[in-house]
Amino acid sequence: PSLSQMERIYCLLGDAPRNFGSLHVVGTNGKTSTTRMIGSILKEAGLKVGVYTSPHIREFTERIEVGGQEISEDEFVAYLNLLLPLIDEVNITFGDNLTQFEILTALALKYFYDHQVDCTVLEAGMGGRWDATNVVFSRVVALTNISLEHTQILGNSICQIAWEEAGVIKKGSSVATMSR
Repeated sequence: PSLSQMERIYCLLGDAPRNFGSLHVVGTNGKTSTTRMIGSILKEAGLKVGVYTSPHIREFTERIEVGGQEISEDEFVAYLNLLLPLIDEVNITFGDNLTQFEILTALALKYFYDHQVDCTVLEAGMGGRWDATNVVFSRVVALTNISLEHTQILGNSICQIAWEEAGVIKKGSSVATMSR
């Protein structure tokens, strides 16, 4: 696994979309609820918040919101069209295609940057260490409960999975954990 493709797409975007304060939510269960709750709290505190969740229930657009409003379908298509040449360049350079989640993550962060959010709340897709969202420095990491899920990728013990999830924690980050 590698974050090289994600690092490259952010370089092509000018690096700016990943350089604002963020809060990262990782763990096995409760990530979306935790992400949305934190986003709501920060919004009520007067901040302009970008929230990124995964997976979606109805539409791709519900994964990306600013100030409690989902990205519109037209904006989603416009941002995707903006990213397509960069996606092609990264795919050709690395000889491997960016995943859907990686593309959506890049789209979300560019959207948040363009909408000048004060902070972001990002839900990791799976794990943390190699997750596409891990190219962003998170001031705060919220770690929800950990259980034996995705063992073929993250490891076959709670300890191994917790290690992978904790991979988003960087020097200078604060960490909050949830008990079962």
